[in-house]
Amino acid sequence: MTRTILCAILFWALPNVGYSDGLLDKCESPSASFDLAVELFKTKDFSVFQLEQDYGSKVLVFLGLGLPNEIPTANWFITGRAKENADYCYLGVGMSVEPLKSPHETKFPEKYGMPSSGFPRCSKSTDPLGAIKVRSWAAKEIGDSFVLALSPGAKGSGSFVVLVSRVDKSWVLLKKQDSGETCYFDRGQYYKSQNFRWDR
Repeated sequence: MTRTILCAILFWALPNVGYSDGLLDKCESPSASFDLAVELFKTKDFSVFQLEQDYGSKVLVFLGLGLPNEIPTANWFITGRAKENADYCYLGVGMSVEPLKSPHETKFPEKYGMPSSGFPRCSKSTDPLGAIKVRSWAAKEIGDSFVLALSPGAKGSGSFVVLVSRVDKSWVLLKKQDSGETCYFDRGQYYKSQNFRWDR
């Protein structure tokens, strides 16, 4: 499945055009997010990473697979489950999807994690290697990983790195803050990825 996504990313060059503002922090049902994927990606075919915790899906990462001669509004967006109900809120949307090499064998000594870990959650904004150090530690925690960097492009919003383990099914989601730090945004024990054709 990840190989299919990677091939799509590498072989389809998709232009950067604007998209509608006002999407972030809006919360909707999961089916509404799938409808939005068709609208933004300009195709009914797309991929979804379901990043899950014990109680079910926590984060949905939507990736457009692209079609020749089609101009998408965006190539990715992320939704997170609301605390008070089953809706999902939009966390980020953008154009750039870049596969990265798993950094699980790098030698940086710094450790990071969620608040309960006892480690800093974020890199230092003054550290030029901060983003790499956080990504490296995340990969060390979950092992050899499939890594995607999601960037906003000219008119998007939010910058994320998704790491999903090739060793087990664990995952880590990182977010780059406007102030420059890269932080642990969330993590969990299970993920699944699936290609969809949404004909609703």
